[in-house]
Amino acid sequence: MRSITSIVSLAFAVMAGTVVADTIHYPSKANALFTLEVPDDWEQSKEKDDNGVFSYSFTGPTGAFLFIKATDVKSKNDVEEAIANSVADTRAGLKENYKEYEYQNPVPDKDNPDIYAGAGGGINKEDGKPYGIANVFIPFGKDKLVEIYTESQVDDKKGADQATEIIKSVKPVTPATP
Repeated sequence: MRSITSIVSLAFAVMAGTVVADTIHYPSKANALFTLEVPDDWEQSKEKDDNGVFSYSFTGPTGAFLFIKATDVKSKNDVEEAIANSVADTRAGLKENYKEYEYQNPVPDKDNPDIYAGAGGGINKEDGKPYGIANVFIPFGKDKLVEIYTESQVDDKKGADQATEIIKSVKPVTPATP
């Protein structure tokens, strides 16, 4: 039979391996379009741009970064324009912050052609380390396009894995019926 000490030690070991997550409601709990689960050791900030669009930025303890926002779209043309604008911003950021960078424009996912993903990376000008980046675009309902951008050092498996889990945690919120 195990002693109380070994049972308590086992319980703490299990809890130490468990990452507690915060549930984020985008853009707010009262008007949530979707939720996502973010480890509670990731720093977060919420901003609102001049057009009233909210965005969240998250930075993990390893330096991995994730940005998410939802844009209004009314047509396929709006979706293409939103993706093109994001790609232009991504390329400008790569040019400004990276040397020897490359970027593959977003293409439809083979399993779900409504979802687009692009990827790239380069050598960070500030710390000289290689980073990988990715953009993912997910249509939500008939009039929203969710944009997700991630960035992490190439050898930061923990940060990249956590960012991937955050992306996988995105779930639509079904409005309550009165």
